[in-house]
This record gives sequence, C-alpha cells and structure tokens, in this order.
Amino acid sequence: MPEQAERIRIAPPGDKKIIGVAFALFALLHAAPFLFTRIPPLVDLLGHMGRYAVQVNIGSSPQLQKNWSFHWAPVANMGFDVLIQLLSPFMGVERASWLLAALLAPFTIWGLGRVSHAVHGRLSPFLVLAAPFTMAFPFQMGFVKYCLSCALALHLFASWVDADKSGWGLGKRLLVFVPGSLAVWFCHAYGWGILAVMAGGYELVRVAQAPEGRRLAAARDHLCRLAAISIPALLLLFWRSGSNGVETKHFFDFALKFLSVAELLRDQIEPVDLISIGVALGVLLFILAGRQIRLNMELAVPAALLFLCELLLPFKLLGVRLRGPAVVADYFHGRAAGPGPRFDRPRGDTPDRDRRRAAGRDASWAHVGGLRAI
Repeated sequence: MPEQAERIRIAPPGDKKIIGVAFALFALLHAAPFLFTRIPPLVDLLGHMGRYAVQVNIGSSPQLQKNWSFHWAPVANMGFDVLIQLLSPFMGVERASWLLAALLAPFTIWGLGRVSHAVHGRLSPFLVLAAPFTMAFPFQMGFVKYCLSCALALHLFASWVDADKSGWGLGKRLLVFVPGSLAVWFCHAYGWGILAVMAGGYELVRVAQAPEGRRLAAARDHLCRLAAISIPALLLLFWRSGSNGVETKHFFDFALKFLSVAELLRDQIEPVDLISIGVALGVLLFILAGRQIRLNMELAVPAALLFLCELLLPFKLLGVRLRGPAVVADYFHGRAAGPGPRFDRPRGDTPDRDRRRAAGRDASWAHVGGLRAI
C-alpha cells in the first residue's frame, strides 16, 4: 500500500498536551470503582491480604509467631509482596493493598499508551478497545501479581521499541533490560513470558525488514539483543527443577480455551458479559477484514504469536493455570494498541458486602462503557 496515503489525524500536532492529559484522565478513570469500597472486591486478593498481614507484622507479634512463619525467597511471583512491604509502614496493609490494586488498571493502560506511541508515534484510537481488558476476569479474580507483571511487560516492551528506534547499543540494552526483565519475572513468571513473546515477535519483523543480503547478519544481531531478557529463562528452570508433583495438563483443550475467552469480561450479569466480549471480537474482526485500517507488523506479529500461545500451550503449566483469558487479553492489547491503526483514508449506599458487590458491578460497567465508547 502506498505510504503517501492521506491520514485522518485524531488531533492537530499542537494539541499533544491536551491528548496527554485526556489520556491520563481516561486511565485514572479505571480506578473509580475503588472509590466505592474499602476492601477491593477482588477474590484472591482477600486471601493475599491475610498473608501480607502475617508478612508485615510477624516480627513484632508473638501471637503470630506461635502459629506462622514467614521467610523471603527469590520466586517468580512476589511483585505485590515487595510493594506491600515497602508501603505498609506508611499506610498499613489494607490501604496499601487498596492503593496498589486501584492503580493496576491505570498503570496497564499507561503501558498500552507507551507501546502505541513507541510504534505509531501517537496514541492509537483503539486503545479504547484495549482498556476494558485491563480489568478483565483475571483482574476481577484478584490475580494481582500476574496483572502487575503484564503491565510491567508492556512498559518494558515500549522501552524495547524505543531503544530500537533510538539505535541503542548492546551495552546500554543489557544495562536496562537485564534488570527490567528480572523485575518482570519476580512479579510473575508469565509476565516475563509475554514480554519474551512480544520482544521476539518484534525482532522477527525487524529481521524480515532487513535487506535480503543482510538477513543472516541481522538475525544474529537481533538474537544477541534478546539475550538481554533471557536470564529469567535460566531462573525459571532452577525455580521449578526441584518441584515434585507439578502438573502440566489440558493440552489442546479447546473447549476450555473457548470458555475462557467467553468469560473474559465475566462479572455478574451473563448477557452483558457476553455482549461485551462480542462487541470486542466484532471490532477486532472489522480491523482484520477492513481495508481502511492497516496493521503495523511490528505489533501484529507479536499479537499473532500471543494468540498462537493461547492455542498451543496447555491450560495448566508447571502447576499453575495459564489463565487463557489473560493471555487472550494481552492478545487484544497487542491488537488494539498496536496493529490498530493508522486510519488511512480509504480511497474512493449499601452494607459492606453489598457495597463490594456494587463496586464489582461498577468495574464491569466500566468495561462495557469503554467498549461502547468505540
């Protein structure tokens, strides 16, 4: 397609500050449901908060020491634990958990925006489609470490693209991406896996874009770049090498995977949940089938690889559910923040329990409202 195609601009270049402020407000809006509840209505987080209370207070509580013990260990799912340890002296476990959970979705949306800007040079309008999936079923279920690792992976991937555009050398890449990839891995191993797939897909496209006579040398150079985020692979082998009875099952269980997709925006009203995911899938099909929008291969390939992982990987891997919905959500992240679009002009008041439930509904309607805003 001709690169000279006329584009429809979302706003004039002079309005970048306005767009930035609007985007920041849009991201922060996704923390609004937490204003209606003291304890976040995120299922697993409630159990985590009990562990955080032991973690923070056991050193000064003889009562806790009689029944519990707590020891730090370098494992690949400790992101929230470290942050709670840092924040709890100032605000306590409950408020620290509330604050971190409330900021998860805005932080993820910021990462999506950074990816979009790194690749397209501007914010894609299809961020509106990606944003509701930052509060999808994995978030509602309280898988906060996983969600944090995915958000960090998006930020690090945006920096990866910026590094390529700016011509960073290998030394500078190692200085930034070795500790960055370790931080993602320590938050949750699967977040690092998603980062590796996105970075690998991006580098694959860059190799394909090299002149035909230099592709072998380009492949070697780009493979060396990926070494900067490869150390967690060794840590993963070490972490799981002594595990016994670890299950890996549900290979090619496509019925289970299909159910995972259908439950992506699951909350309490099934018709609304299904309509929401239907609208999202419909827009995605429109993007893929229409001629008015061109996909950027630097993000389309990573998105396709994430979708391939959703199809081929088992539902339960190394004793942990892969959470198909979360993987598909990142697939949508890639589709909406990235391939999305250039927009080329075509030619031619309640008790505590009820209040928590109400906040959950508010979060769900935030999803639907975001989708309807497309």
